[in-house]
Formats: sequence, structure tokens, C-alpha cells
Amino acid sequence: MEARLRILGALLDLLVAVLGTLPTVREKADRGETPKLSMVDHGLVFVTLQEATGGRAA
Repeated sequence: MEARLRILGALLDLLVAVLGTLPTVREKADRGETPKLSMVDHGLVFVTLQEATGGRAA
């Protein structure tokens, strides 16, 4: 049970980081500073995830 709670906590921490970084990534996308993605909304979340984690695999 402890491991599940730690995993849930880590996922929630990651969600908070992504949501906190998303406005910055949207601004960069509006200025054309992010790669062009075909599924823009999903792509922005993935780019935000990458920035929120410092570029390391999550």
C-alpha cells in the first residue's frame, strides 16, 4: 500500500509541475519557439512535461 501512495504522490507532483509550466509553453508555442506538432494540445502537454522534468524521461 505504501508504494501505491508514493506512486500516486509522485504522479500528482508531476501533474502540478506540468500545469504550472503549461502557460509558459503555450506562450513559447505562440511565438513559434517550440517544434511544430500535429496534435497541438497533446504536443504542448508533452513539451511541458519535458520542461517540467528538466528534459529527463518521466
